[in-house]
Amino acid sequence: MTSISICTRSRFKLSNGTKGAKMRALVVIDMQNEFLSPGGMFGAKFIPSSHLISNLARIVHAFRETSQPIVWVRSVYSDWKEKPAPRPVMPSDEAKQGVPPNNDFLASTHFGKEACCVRGEEGAAFFPLVEGMIDSSQDVVVEKRWYSAFTETALKEELDRREVDSLVICGVATNVCVTATSADAFFLGFDVSVLSDVTNGTSPKRHKRGLDFIGKWYAQTPTANTLLQDLEAEAKRPLRGARLEGVAAGDSYVIYDILPEALQGCFPDVKEEIEWHEMNLRGNPVSRLIALQGTIEDGAKPIYRHPADTQPDLVEWTPFSLRAKGWLEAHCGQTFNHALIQYYKDGHAWISPHTDKTLDIKRDTLIANLSLGATRTMSLRNKEDKHAYQEIALPHGSIFVLGSESNTRWFHSIKRDRRPITQKTPDERLYDEQRISFTFRDISTFQAPDGSVFGQGAKRKSLKDTTPSIREETPYEQAQRMLSAFGLENRSAHFDWEAEYGEGFDLLYLQGLRKKPRTLYWVNGSIPSWRVMIALGEKDLPFEGHRLRVMSQPKETKSPEFLAINPRGTTPVLIEPDALVLTESLGILMYLETYYPEHPLLPNKDEKVVMAKVLARMHETDTLRKVYSPIERLFLYPHNEALPQPEKETIVSAYEAVLRELQCWERYAAEAEYIAGERFSLADCAFFPALAYQVRRGLPLERLFPALFAYHNRMLERPSVRAAQPVGWEPGKVGKNLFARVRGMLGSTSK
Repeated sequence: MTSISICTRSRFKLSNGTKGAKMRALVVIDMQNEFLSPGGMFGAKFIPSSHLISNLARIVHAFRETSQPIVWVRSVYSDWKEKPAPRPVMPSDEAKQGVPPNNDFLASTHFGKEACCVRGEEGAAFFPLVEGMIDSSQDVVVEKRWYSAFTETALKEELDRREVDSLVICGVATNVCVTATSADAFFLGFDVSVLSDVTNGTSPKRHKRGLDFIGKWYAQTPTANTLLQDLEAEAKRPLRGARLEGVAAGDSYVIYDILPEALQGCFPDVKEEIEWHEMNLRGNPVSRLIALQGTIEDGAKPIYRHPADTQPDLVEWTPFSLRAKGWLEAHCGQTFNHALIQYYKDGHAWISPHTDKTLDIKRDTLIANLSLGATRTMSLRNKEDKHAYQEIALPHGSIFVLGSESNTRWFHSIKRDRRPITQKTPDERLYDEQRISFTFRDISTFQAPDGSVFGQGAKRKSLKDTTPSIREETPYEQAQRMLSAFGLENRSAHFDWEAEYGEGFDLLYLQGLRKKPRTLYWVNGSIPSWRVMIALGEKDLPFEGHRLRVMSQPKETKSPEFLAINPRGTTPVLIEPDALVLTESLGILMYLETYYPEHPLLPNKDEKVVMAKVLARMHETDTLRKVYSPIERLFLYPHNEALPQPEKETIVSAYEAVLRELQCWERYAAEAEYIAGERFSLADCAFFPALAYQVRRGLPLERLFPALFAYHNRMLERPSVRAAQPVGWEPGKVGKNLFARVRGMLGSTSK
């Protein structure tokens, strides 16, 4: 037998419009629901169509741009009546001698027990995304009853009438109808090409077997990209910008090949240009790295909230992002002020089926996604019809535009691709399977420079809005309401935006708020409460605070409700999410270090000397509290009232004891950066509030204890210390100056 060598086949040629010039035609085989939909005869084993659809859209666009005919072939097997399979007329020229014609199977038709492609039923209709490509005003639609598109049809006559001499064939299934049609086309004298990545079978093995057989005997088997390059070379102009219409609910679409030629290889530079960050969901990092970029006006940043725990800070557009923003705004006819940029390091990176959360997205606007790098498949599934399912490949330089109705009624996702690399196409292996996606949105909610939230999805609808909130709620309660709304939007195909989102939310992030949070009962300015708040801040452990007032009568710490929690009636009291109740500040500090070792506040166990120092100084802080305590008795006497002599002597003695005790701490502070060494520790959590409280009461720290003064100022720079600062107390400022009163008792010459 003699095979036809691919390299000897003639190159493609375009019509130049002159009389007698011939051209090629695109013949698309059996792109029907029966074969491409889970509701068809193959069920869950339907033929994957993501690459077929995407590449077909690009090829159809190129054929239209070059005014070449397109033929859509569909099977209607229900009209078939049993009769002998027709055989093609064998050619007489020697070049075709020894080439096998269609065998009995390929020359026949569907004999299965199940009906296939029944006229008038859904299975016989073109796949929805394909139907949107057909232009009935100029395309040819051919119905066939046999596997070959030439058997008992007018296809040959139609092609001859249009003076076609070359065929580009694609569709399904590679090893059946595509093979049968290719064989007959070859024997009828056409120059045949079968697009290797715009055909498919019911399995990779069958697809490869069919393609190898076609390539051996009947046709070239180029890729879609190879054909497009040839078409562009012949047309002497780019043939980019193909659109795939009718995606999902019909208001979504894909645009292919938008990158200018000079930016085709931009992926490495874009990856380097962006600063990447991890994103956590329910405490665990997702499989993608992310970045946020956008338009910052007067310090206000657009925010897009979704169920992530936290998000990185949004920065101004980098050069490529700004350029891409311009392209997408031109294509979509709207502005974008926010981009969520995601880096997929390989085919195992994925994103689960979801609906984009519209809390902050300007109502009824488009969402546009630009893909760079390796091709990944976007899966779309209707929320109410399990058979309404689409898969669309998103190659390098493509845009997926998601309409608001599609976002409401359909899920979209990027699945894990666990196939071995040998089964992946060259475009799926591009850049070692790395991918970057830019999701552009028009956002109507903003974070003000002071950190507050305003706009569409916030409680304050504008920066100047002073309208009281509809309800008072804790951060945990607000987070639960937000998560409930997010979940409902994800599930529902008929989401009521006003009912679920209209009131708005002030939360930026959900970190630590998914479960009932730990609760801290505290007293403002209380040294023990202050200690625990600093430690919680250092360990990044969120809590819901309940402030108790002790200047009221009766004291709130003595209320029956609080005494039921802590019979001693003292603070702090920490209640963990599992309802464990903890009291006594130093005990709470040790508990936090033991059960939340991240961000450690004790040295390693093998650092015995440092460990001993930290633990000792943590407990020494109570000595400072005890010797100072009698000075607090001055609150019992008005400023101009003379104290009884015994009381005066007790207070003066306490003052002198405080100065002696602070001399010890002055030496500690002079030794290192922190009070027990070069690292912040539990000793600092315990000591700083005791020191800062005495500064509040007028202790002249700068004059008497310069090392402690420097330590005090360093501590005020720590975020945890600033966050734990008592309400209404300006750091370092004096309130009721008890130390000045004591010095007055001692006379003007005393300390």
